[in-house]
Amino acid sequence: MSTAPVPRPGRGLAVGLSLVVAVAIVILLVTVATPHSAARTEETTPTPSASGSASEPSWQPMVPDVQLPPGDPTYRADDAPPPADHQQMTAASSRLYNAGFPANSQSCRTAAGKLPIRTPPIPDDELADHLQQIVNCLVTVNRPALAAQGITLSTPTVVTFRATVTSACGTQSRNAFYCPDDQSIYVDTLADDPGKKFYATVRNGYVNLISHEFGHHLQLLAGITADYAQRQAGLDRAGQLELSRRLELQATCFQGVFLGATWRELGVTDADYTDLMGWFADNNDVEYGEGTHGSAAAMQRWFRAGFNHRLNTYGRCNTWVVAPAEVA
Repeated sequence: MSTAPVPRPGRGLAVGLSLVVAVAIVILLVTVATPHSAARTEETTPTPSASGSASEPSWQPMVPDVQLPPGDPTYRADDAPPPADHQQMTAASSRLYNAGFPANSQSCRTAAGKLPIRTPPIPDDELADHLQQIVNCLVTVNRPALAAQGITLSTPTVVTFRATVTSACGTQSRNAFYCPDDQSIYVDTLADDPGKKFYATVRNGYVNLISHEFGHHLQLLAGITADYAQRQAGLDRAGQLELSRRLELQATCFQGVFLGATWRELGVTDADYTDLMGWFADNNDVEYGEGTHGSAAAMQRWFRAGFNHRLNTYGRCNTWVVAPAEVA
């Protein structure tokens, strides 16, 4: 297993898990007019330092460690939602954090019916179309909420490849990654083959995968990715890895927001929830020693931070203002 490269300021950078592990994000240091372009709407705002700044909110998000009661995957913690008064487009305070959805409130049905849940693996020649359907569902659910915050949501394109691909973010050999330079999600058709430690082991694997990668698209559009790249400058390896974990755990939390909003609509069950928690237990920094995505406990907690509420908001996913121990 290769070691994930540590980004260096002033160069293209890749952040994510190695080929063996499922989810990766590839980020190039590009000129971001506005973030995760016509669709890019970033404002010029003060850039917080890696340790925080006066512009960061004093509120610290609760990261609940709540297990769902057996047989009731739709339970949501009744804690109060975070403030929804963000005006900036930075990692610590983005207007995206004002958006959210009541639990089980969203649908992306079309004239053809509801989004089908297909269990991995599916034929390679059908994979891109199915994953694009999931992307389109994510756009349908999120577009009105983001528009209310002045964020224009573009639709990422799914690109499938076999083993290696040359993208706008360079040549990559990863199971899956998001490339902000062309706003595309790349997925290796080999990644869902039997025996792979990918989301192929999870019935709802394709939705889990795409909703995480779509989270990186939201980060781009919300000003988070640009802020992340700026914060990398001058940090040592440990500091850069901590920022990578903040980025990745936030995408995992964003995944939770979407699933919390569409849980019943998608027809997923408590068994699917258990499978996902098990996937986090098997695919994390402790298992692979990369330091980029967080421990199993951190991945599970941040997923639940987005998922496990009566009102699931992106503001619950602010990994940028918590102590380093919360993203270890």
